[in-house]
Amino acid sequence: MKLNLFYPAVGLVAVALFFLLRDPPGDELAFYGFAESNELELNYNQPGAVVEIMVQPGQAVDSGQALLVLDTRPKQQELADQAYRIEEETAERADYRARRAQELARLEVEHANRLATLDEQITELQKEIAFKTSLSEELTTVDVPKSSYQPLREELAQLENHRERTVTAYEIERQALESSITLGDLPARQRIRRLQAEARFDSSLLQERVVLTAPVAGLVGNINCREGEYKSAFANLITFYEPHSELVKGYVHENLAVEVGIGDVFEVISLQDESVRYRGEVTGLGSRIVEIPVRLRKFPDNRSYGREVAVRIPADNHFLQKEKVSLRFVAKAARK
Repeated sequence: MKLNLFYPAVGLVAVALFFLLRDPPGDELAFYGFAESNELELNYNQPGAVVEIMVQPGQAVDSGQALLVLDTRPKQQELADQAYRIEEETAERADYRARRAQELARLEVEHANRLATLDEQITELQKEIAFKTSLSEELTTVDVPKSSYQPLREELAQLENHRERTVTAYEIERQALESSITLGDLPARQRIRRLQAEARFDSSLLQERVVLTAPVAGLVGNINCREGEYKSAFANLITFYEPHSELVKGYVHENLAVEVGIGDVFEVISLQDESVRYRGEVTGLGSRIVEIPVRLRKFPDNRSYGREVAVRIPADNHFLQKEKVSLRFVAKAARK
């Protein structure tokens, strides 16, 4: 009898499709998530050079364990740069004052030349008026009217008035230039004083070896420095994670988003071993609908959207970092 393999093959395909496309274990209100570990960053509040790195990525560390050693003495290049900047600011200030002094000297020369010209014109008119006046006084038989000198006297008065205005304008411009010399370089003086203060402070810092330790137990993540590298203050040196996540982040489909509320209880189940499961409480909900990450979609190739859900689980759980899990609804929170 010939064995027909068609129907067994169809059955196997149907079973495979069932397991492939099935929802996460549990009732209708279920979705996928992953264990999220709290990431901590290690930094220091002063710049310094990394002397020794004492851990490796992925290494488990205890609270208080030494991670790396820093030399907190200021970088010599930065001290040299400060000195250069002080010299540069000082030179710019001196150049500014020199240019203003040249303008003031030019103004004084131009003013002296204008006054000399006006004084010469005034003297000539005064001599002419005096000469004509003396002639009229000698001509006793001829009566010379005073009005014949009036144009000369008016011209003299205009010249004297012009001279006064010239002196006044000069004084105003001179005072403005002198003020600009005094006040114009004030920002440069302030910058120089600030740079000098920074240089004195940095130079006063003593070389100090600082050992940075883990504030809590966890696993070393990224090491963002290397031995001999100079790092600025508050730069991220090492990241590390708590050994077990207390938070599971999932995405409930947008059609069911309103069904989940703060305080609701879900069972969090490992997809690797369904016997590993913990109960958790919803502690946070996303404020908008977002695209569900590919890894957490029922059909990875089809875009789907949902609401982010944060579930707090016991700290002594055995989930791996970023382990994919399923969340199954258990109970609603008591509503007031």
